[in-house]
Amino acid sequence: MEDRDKQLGFVIEHVKKIKSGTKTTTLRTLGSTKEFRVGDILNVNHGAEDFRLKITKIGTKKLYALTDEDARKEGFRSIDELMEAWETTYRKNWNPDYVVRIIEFEKIEG
Repeated sequence: MEDRDKQLGFVIEHVKKIKSGTKTTTLRTLGSTKEFRVGDILNVNHGAEDFRLKITKIGTKKLYALTDEDARKEGFRSIDELMEAWETTYRKNWNPDYVVRIIEFEKIEG
């Protein structure tokens, strides 16, 4: 693994969306990704699914500021659908003032 390679976990539903190209961002808590930088390579290993992503952009937003476009980049049809997935994945209520890190990526070969 190179110096800029990092590990990042995804649930299987999100792995499928990444592989199909419908998920090009991930929302993460601030503390869990503070060492991530643009240009870093993310190694994604989920059973037989093994691939790499390159971080192309990193930003932050409060949950209330997320849009339907943000939701679509996450692989969802709407902000409501994203909200439901957030609560299921993180087992936390959707707190509008909570700040998240938005990591944009592209799938790379090799």
